[in-house]
This record gives sequence, structure tokens and C-alpha cells, in this order.
Amino acid sequence: MKYKNTQQGFSIVEAMVGISVLAFFLITIIGSFILFIKTTADNTQRIQAVYLLEEGMESIRFERDENWNNISLLNTANTYVLNITSSNITLPIQGGVNTGEIILDDTVFTRKFTVEDVCRHNGTNEIMDVCSFPTYTDSNIRRIHMSVEWTPRDGIGVYTQTLEGYIANIF
Repeated sequence: MKYKNTQQGFSIVEAMVGISVLAFFLITIIGSFILFIKTTADNTQRIQAVYLLEEGMESIRFERDENWNNISLLNTANTYVLNITSSNITLPIQGGVNTGEIILDDTVFTRKFTVEDVCRHNGTNEIMDVCSFPTYTDSNIRRIHMSVEWTPRDGIGVYTQTLEGYIANIF
């Protein structure tokens, strides 16, 4: 005995299941795309911050090359900003005259640095983390702590990138 198929098209249940599966995949793809865009923007800001750190360290090297006193006379108790336009180090932040702000692609980056004395061991001449006996302060080298801060585009939190290095009187 043969049965005749009288069903034509989709039932409403099949259509709803198909639409639900399609909607799930579309929402997943759109969510992934939004996350990709946000991650790309965050990474762009991080890369810009790293470039600003490198530029800052290079500016300090330039100041060292011009005159070691530009670096050696900086007070370890102060925070400094760079004024790249005049190729000079702007001394302590005071009254908002120069806040160290740099604007790139609608993001405000703040670049600051501090200097630290470098201590060496009397016997081995190795650089020491802590200045205590038997160490001495090396007047021909300074440790630089450079930082760049910014608020991400979504406005949540503050990001910071840092770079530390030594600058020596090589002339």
C-alpha cells in the first residue's frame, strides 16, 4: 500500500526552528565583530602609547647628548613631563602649564617620567636595587621611569604603559 504525501512546504515549527538557528548565528557573528572592532581600537591605543614611551626615552637621550647636566641635575623627588616641540625637558608639573598631554586620534595620552639615582656595589660595581652599605651612588648614570596613561574610547578605566631604562653619561 502506498501512502500519498500530502504535506507541502514547511510547518510553522520548522520555520521557527530555522529562524532561531539563523538568528543565533547572526547575533554571534555581530557580537564577534563588535569585540574585534573594540580590541583593534584598544590595541591601536596601546601601540600609540608604546611609541610615545620610545619617543620620550629618545628625547631624554637627546637631552643627555646635549648636556649631561640636563639629566644629572633632575631632582629624584619630582615628576617631569616632556615638551617635545622645543626639545627641552619641562621641569616639575606645576599649575597645569604643561601637563604632558598628547592628543592622537581623539585620545588624550599623558606622558610623565621620574629619575632615580643608581647605586653600585663597592666591590663588584654591579647595579644594586637598594642603596645600602656597601654601595655608592654613580653620578654618571640615572634610572628613568617613563609612563603613558590614557582613558580608552569606552571611557571605562585608565590604562598605563611603562618603560624603564638607564641613561648614562657617555661623553
